[in-house]
Amino acid sequence: MSTHSDLFYFVVDFFFKMSSRVIPHEFCVVEINEAPAAISAQPAMNDGSLTESSQVKENVNEELLRAVESAYHPVLKVMKLFGMYYGDTTFNHMAHNSARRPKHYYAHCFYCGLVVAGLWFNFVMPLVAILYGGDFVILIMYLSWCILVALNATTSLILLPLTNARNSRFRCFLRKAIAIQTDSGNLNTVKLKARMYLILLCILFLVAVAGVILNDLVLGVNFGNVEPWNLWFGFQITSMVFFVVSCGVWLLPFPFFCITCLILEALFDDLHKRTSLLHSHAMSVATLRREHHKLCKVVESADSMLSPLVLEAVAFFIPVICFNFYQGVITFKRGELTFVFFIVSVLFWFLSATALLGIIMVFGSRVNEKVK
Repeated sequence: MSTHSDLFYFVVDFFFKMSSRVIPHEFCVVEINEAPAAISAQPAMNDGSLTESSQVKENVNEELLRAVESAYHPVLKVMKLFGMYYGDTTFNHMAHNSARRPKHYYAHCFYCGLVVAGLWFNFVMPLVAILYGGDFVILIMYLSWCILVALNATTSLILLPLTNARNSRFRCFLRKAIAIQTDSGNLNTVKLKARMYLILLCILFLVAVAGVILNDLVLGVNFGNVEPWNLWFGFQITSMVFFVVSCGVWLLPFPFFCITCLILEALFDDLHKRTSLLHSHAMSVATLRREHHKLCKVVESADSMLSPLVLEAVAFFIPVICFNFYQGVITFKRGELTFVFFIVSVLFWFLSATALLGIIMVFGSRVNEKVK
C-alpha cells in the first residue's frame, strides 16, 4: 500500500513540475503567434469583411482614437461647411463597430453635391467665355483656379468621408493608425498645431475673399460680366457665391495634409523613444521590424489618401506662379489705381501659392525622414 501511495505522489509531483515548465513556454508561443495574426489582418482591412473588422476592433487603441479625433474634428467640421465632406466628424463608430449613418446624412450629401455642381459650373463659365473672345490670360488663369477647386472638392468627397456605406481611403488610414499601440499623449502637440493651422487658414480665407470682392468691384473680373453670361444678372451672383466657397475649398486640404503628417511623425517619434530608453527592456530586432512595418503600412495608406490632392495642388501652383509673374509684368501698362491693386493681388496669389507648395514639400520630406 505504501508502494502505491509513493508511486502516486511521485506521479503527481512529476506532473506539477512538468506543468510549471511547460505553461510559461506555451504562453510565450501564444504571444508570438498572436502578433503576426494582428499584422496579417492589416492588408485585409480594405475588404471590409466582418471577420477582419472584428479583429481590428480588438486592436483599437481607444485613447489614440480619441486623440486623432480631436486633431481632425475642427478641420472636418469646416470641410463639411464648405461642402467637401459629408461623413462623420466623430470616430465613435470605429471604436464600437457601429453601423449607423451620420445624422442628416442625405441632407449633407445633397448639399455637397450642390456645392460641387456649382464649382464645376464656375469652371464652365470661363471656358465658354474664352470662345467669345474674352481676355485670354485672365480667363485661363481663372480657368486653372476653377478646375483646381472643383477637382479638390470632388476628390475629397471620393476619398475622405467616413460612412458605413463604403470603405473610403481615410477610413482605411484611420483603421491602421488606431491599431498602433502607442501613447496618445504624444499627439497633444498635434492638437494644438491643428487649431493653429485652422486659425491661419481662416485669416488667409478672409484675405482671399476680400481679394475676390475687390476684383469684382474695382476691376470687374466676374464671369457674369462677360459674354455670353452677361445676359442674366443671376450668373454674376452665382459666380461670386461659388468664388467665395472656392476660397475655402482651395485652402482646406492643406491643414488636413499637415495634421496627417504630424500624426505620422508622432507615431514614429514614439517608436524611436521606446527603442532608445535605457531603463526599459531592450526591444528585439524582430519586434522593432514588426512595429516599423506597421507604421510603414500606415504611411502607405496615408500616401494613397493624400497623393491625389497633392498632385492637384502641385499641378496648379506651378502654372499659377508663372501666370502671376506675367500679370505682374504687364500691370505696368495700366492706370495708377489699377496698377496698385494688381500688384497687391498678384503678390498675394504668388506668395500664397509659393508658401503652400513649400508646406507640401517640407511636411512630406519630414515624414520621409522619419520612415527612413
